[in-house]
Amino acid sequence: MIKRKEQYLLMAALGLYLMNKYCLYKFLTNNFMRCYFNDVMGGIVFGITIRIANRFWFKREITVWLYGLLFVVAGIYWEFIAPLYIEYSVGDVNDIAAYSGGGLGLLLLLKILGGKR
Repeated sequence: MIKRKEQYLLMAALGLYLMNKYCLYKFLTNNFMRCYFNDVMGGIVFGITIRIANRFWFKREITVWLYGLLFVVAGIYWEFIAPLYIEYSVGDVNDIAAYSGGGLGLLLLLKILGGKR
């Protein structure tokens, strides 16, 4: 279900996420690294997850428009609905751009590495 390139990208994104969250965050003053880098990594992980889920349930690759739609719906939910009932959650429109950027970056990277849509 998961392609080798996706495995490597998933491990790299999770590793970078954890490294930024627990190590680099203390030393970096860059606003992007402190606020949005983990959202970009989350977008990559979410993108790989929906690609795997689509292959598992529908036995085919997900279309680009459905992939994009899922990112928009998930971003709206995470940033506008979840803060209504999760006390520590704060809505930020820039986070939607970061998630989507991670998802788009994943598609472009897979295309460059020879993957299909």
